[in-house]
Amino acid sequence: MRNSTPIAELDIQELNNILKELQEKLTKNLSDNIEYMRNENIKYLDRHSLDCIANNGHYEPYNFDLGYIIERLKKDSSMDTNEESLRIKIDLSEQISKMKNIPPFDTECHIESNNEKKCTSFWNFILKNFLGQKKYRLVFHNNKMDYSKTYYETKRIPFDKFLVYSEIFIFLFSILSSNVLLSVIDIFAIIGTLICMTLIKYLL
Repeated sequence: MRNSTPIAELDIQELNNILKELQEKLTKNLSDNIEYMRNENIKYLDRHSLDCIANNGHYEPYNFDLGYIIERLKKDSSMDTNEESLRIKIDLSEQISKMKNIPPFDTECHIESNNEKKCTSFWNFILKNFLGQKKYRLVFHNNKMDYSKTYYETKRIPFDKFLVYSEIFIFLFSILSSNVLLSVIDIFAIIGTLICMTLIKYLL
């Protein structure tokens, strides 16, 4: 009984050809699937105005690839004839035209609304409420658009983190302004918030 088979008895070239065909088929299937999901997302987004996409009823921005928004800005869509959608087109076009380099077209991004009540990150909250940002902006996520996920996800700042961030900001502000009383009050507020967060986490 033989314990092994000499490699010479196998048709390695045939095996390599089969492997190559399988890899090409897998790559094509993945590419076709991505293209299909992108087209489905585009169909959905095309039924909404830019105003609706940026200012939907939730804190959930619609995510899309950069290529889509560039196509949308160039297209004279009947969906984007209202005043707010035109404002979005102007703001985003200005932003993109001022960039020295733009990310790849498959980069995931969303339109950051100028609505102060719709903050998708703490930095957006600071921009809108303290630095006076009024324009719509395109926010890049530094990763490829993943069409296997729902293309909009919750980005609202968790309330507990928002409280902590706010108190830290006030504490730093009180130090810079040399307001000792404000610093002491804020330290107790931070401690109280952390205790409440811990109790809620373990009791609920």
